[in-house]
Amino acid sequence: MDIYETEFEDFSRLRPFRFNRVNDLDALNRRVAREAVDAIRAAGEAGRQVLMIVPVGPLDYRYWARLCNEERVSCAPLVTISMDEYLDENDEYIAEDHPLSFRRFVRSSLVDPMDPELRPDPANVRFPDPNEPGAATSLIESFGGADYCF
Repeated sequence: MDIYETEFEDFSRLRPFRFNRVNDLDALNRRVAREAVDAIRAAGEAGRQVLMIVPVGPLDYRYWARLCNEERVSCAPLVTISMDEYLDENDEYIAEDHPLSFRRFVRSSLVDPMDPELRPDPANVRFPDPNEPGAATSLIESFGGADYCF
């Protein structure tokens, strides 16, 4: 079976996981933002944290920030692990002001656009650590697994 030649209608029969079809990138961003913000709100109401593994592309976290601001949802319960970050020639993070920095992207699209009182704790916005490669796995295991992986 070639997954790239599978018709969309066949996915409902073959899928081992939940998925939703969206019409375009805007619809994807709106749907993911809604799901993420609802999960963050529910975690806060339950007095627990929520762990989300997040990509840089194609998601636009300004959708999340806008919903949190509009609905006054605190991201205090949010813990994120980004999937990637670029390293320099010394296997250290590239500078955060580098145009390709995922840390810059998450800060400028998710954290900075949020009202300050709604922002997640900076210590809970995580990236793979080149000096401690097992840290992300340890964090995920400490939660008993990630709540969401987008």
